Amino acid sequence: MQKQNQKGFIIPLIITIVVIAILGTGGFFAYKQFSSPKQTASEEQNTTPKTETPADETVEPALSEVEGWKTYTNSEYGFEIKYPSTYIVRNGKPNSDFVANYVIDNGQAASSVAYSIWIRDNISSFEILKSVMQTTDTTIPLPGAEIKEVLLGGQKAVRFSYDAYAGGYTGTVYNTGVLLKNGLAAILSMEENANEAEYFNILSTFKFTNATDATTSLKTYTNTQYGFEIKYPSNNWSLLIDTPNPTPDGRLLYEMQISAIAESDNFTGIVQLYIQNGNVDSWLSNKATHTRETVYINGLRAEKFYFGRDPKTDTGLTYVFERNNLVYVINTAVVIGNKYGISETDISQILSTFKFTK
Repeated sequence: MQKQNQKGFIIPLIITIVVIAILGTGGFFAYKQFSSPKQTASEEQNTTPKTETPADETVEPALSEVEGWKTYTNSEYGFEIKYPSTYIVRNGKPNSDFVANYVIDNGQAASSVAYSIWIRDNISSFEILKSVMQTTDTTIPLPGAEIKEVLLGGQKAVRFSYDAYAGGYTGTVYNTGVLLKNGLAAILSMEENANEAEYFNILSTFKFTNATDATTSLKTYTNTQYGFEIKYPSNNWSLLIDTPNPTPDGRLLYEMQISAIAESDNFTGIVQLYIQNGNVDSWLSNKATHTRETVYINGLRAEKFYFGRDPKTDTGLTYVFERNNLVYVINTAVVIGNKYGISETDISQILSTFKFTK
């Protein structure tokens, strides 16, 4: 009787111990689950590497914002862009740093310029473009200056902006640059009196097209003795001088000159090339005060000089190439204000065709 009571007591005891063990184990796992720190949604996102996508400047604007706009197509440099119908696109005046300039404005006065498209050469990489975009004419830091990567026409571009002040803050000025073909870049600039929203709407319409070779219609001059080639416009430029040993003392080995002629036989554009022995430094030794800059033309390194001519009457520059212990010197000049439309663009086009053939 006593054994049966003991047996009856032991069985419920064992069951109780098992239940307690199960509950204790479950409680332990429950505790671990709810007491362990959880990763929040933001923390989970932070564990994923971030890649910053450049802002796309060519997101389609609302149709009403560009409806009725005109389209400007530049077949030489391979792009098109839309602009307000009240504006015109005209050729501007590039300075020595640019090969072409196009102005978008109302066509009435210089102060009316709203936007500009600058074409610059010697831009062989995106990093060079970024560096050029940040270069300014002043040593004073521009207020609010910022540079960032964006997309333009589906291609990586760079945008440089700064705050403008004229008796107080007047807004932000933007410049957006993108690489073109053949070491060129287009920089779309917003002038200080322009409309910011309109600028970005214009940018949004930028598209790349197939650039055509504008030099195919040019005449070609080839010199086999000294191994070079150069092209020039066939409409109003002529080869006037093509002379070996042009100086009695033999200092010059060769000279050529191509010129654009306006009324009364006055030269309005001149490209003179001459060759002599030596290098850039020996050629420079007896020259007057100058400024000097290394540039690349058609992939060739050259030294560019300005010898202090009067900028009101001409824009003369000299380019010097070295090859095989010879210097090839190209002097250029354009008389401003001629009726035949000769410009620095013509000179730049001629220079861009110079190359060595051996």
